[in-house]
Amino acid sequence: MNFKSILIITCLFLIYSIINIEPLKAENSIIEKPTKEKSTKEEEKIQKAIDFLLTTNVRFQGGTTLIIKKLNEVCNDKRLDKLWREKIEEDIPVDMKILYRVYNPTPEPLNIIELEKATEMDKILIKAHYCQNFSFKDILHDIGQIKRDGGVVSSHLLFYLAIMKKKGCYSNEPLAPLIQTLVNELVAIQNKMEDISIISKDSEAMLAYAERALFIGFAGYPVKKVWIENILNCQSQDGSWFGDTHTTAVCLWAIVQKRGFCK
Repeated sequence: MNFKSILIITCLFLIYSIINIEPLKAENSIIEKPTKEKSTKEEEKIQKAIDFLLTTNVRFQGGTTLIIKKLNEVCNDKRLDKLWREKIEEDIPVDMKILYRVYNPTPEPLNIIELEKATEMDKILIKAHYCQNFSFKDILHDIGQIKRDGGVVSSHLLFYLAIMKKKGCYSNEPLAPLIQTLVNELVAIQNKMEDISIISKDSEAMLAYAERALFIGFAGYPVKKVWIENILNCQSQDGSWFGDTHTTAVCLWAIVQKRGFCK
């Protein structure tokens, strides 16, 4: 991809952000203090979800262990720390050992040959954790290979860009407008999905809904109470969401991120 193409991609992001939706502003991390009754009910649901993850025989895959690791930065639960470490080999494909580098970033250079074997999305995930080693031009090139869908792909791109921002990368580049554009896109979709009957019957819709709430908040933008309430109301009796480890981990992280704590 040449410079002209990269410039076009950047301009399209900026134009979309300006003309499509009124921008949301990032919020400071203000932890709401729930009422005692509400807090108790939420804590019960959180603990049921944790218990499901700790005891289930359902396979961990699709980056579930990374979600649990990130989730545990809020929960600081020794059991969750042990869980992701024990399940990581089950989660990461045998031919994608480079993904281990995301869990424990080190100064050691990445193996570029191994990196090229990754999917386009995994490349951006890995580079996000090592963004100090890659130019913004390189990141834009990778984003240009991705077809955004307003769903899972867009949510994950927001997650990766937010990681770059948190790591202090590209502060002199138009990273913030790219994040803003994705947030606007995802909020618009989220606001159309507040009918709980849609997400309560479809596991993929539930996962997409929870990921939007999660990564919008992770990027530092407001998360509506109704989004979290809808997620909580869709929890199964066994503490899971649709009996799936990945969906459960995502929903759990979205809830505790909004609260700012597990218990």
